[in-house]
Amino acid sequence: MAMLAEAVAAEDVGMGRLCRVLPHWEATPISVYAITETRLLPAKTQRFIEFLRQRLADSG
Repeated sequence: MAMLAEAVAAEDVGMGRLCRVLPHWEATPISVYAITETRLLPAKTQRFIEFLRQRLADSG
């Protein structure tokens, strides 16, 4: 059993590789934080945080 975002599992559910066990149950939303040692971040770290922010917003 796993708790997955609907967008992550949609293709596998559609192809019959996964099935929803508790169809009426939904997880409680949680907050996610990116904690860094400093505000001066390398560009790749900034891009990664922006990527996460976008992906998490899209799945909500």
